[in-house]
Amino acid sequence: MIAQNNRFLTLPHIKVPHLASKLLSLNIKQIRQDWFKYYRHPLYLLETFVDQSRFKGTSYRAANWIYVEQTKGFTKKRKCLPLSRHHQGCLPLPLGQRFQEVPAQAMKNLFPFHLGKVIKKLNKIRIATNLRYQQPFPKSKERLLSHYSFVPRRIKIKPSGEIQGGLSRFVTSLIDFSSVRSIAAGAYSSIGGHVYDPVSLFLLQLFQYLEKFPDLKDFLSIV
Repeated sequence: MIAQNNRFLTLPHIKVPHLASKLLSLNIKQIRQDWFKYYRHPLYLLETFVDQSRFKGTSYRAANWIYVEQTKGFTKKRKCLPLSRHHQGCLPLPLGQRFQEVPAQAMKNLFPFHLGKVIKKLNKIRIATNLRYQQPFPKSKERLLSHYSFVPRRIKIKPSGEIQGGLSRFVTSLIDFSSVRSIAAGAYSSIGGHVYDPVSLFLLQLFQYLEKFPDLKDFLSIV
């Protein structure tokens, strides 16, 4: 979740040491509490835009807001985006310990990130994979010692900013890995005994990598 600070200004004749930083700090603390109380969802990022033809954004920079880039000069007006004459500087502020560890360059790279776009991209990859690999798996479901079935799940984010269930839960909630069965079908025979579902074996290796376990045996001991 992202919230935007629309306007913040301390008048030049007010001479109080660290006033701007203190006010921003109090506002950030309050909005995080109010946001979670009202929406039941944590706030991960604040952003603001500074008209650099008039202001330098000194108050924001002093309060650890990160300058990432200039806008292209467009402004939202009803349903259109007319070009304005001013390029504004974008300054986000990551919230939560995990997000505060993100460096400025990485924050700039994540600027256009949108979860909805990622899900659409993953769905396109899934459809393309299913069209390319259509060989049926030679073993029946009754002869599988394990069986994978994709179940879409909601992604739950803790107030601390951590994903509940970790990256493994995040990935399996978004991606259907059923096509792995068709990809691996050529390595299996219709005769012989029972086997583990190749999707399950693939996911074990994937989870080991995501959870940063160097040895599969140690990983399996806690699964």
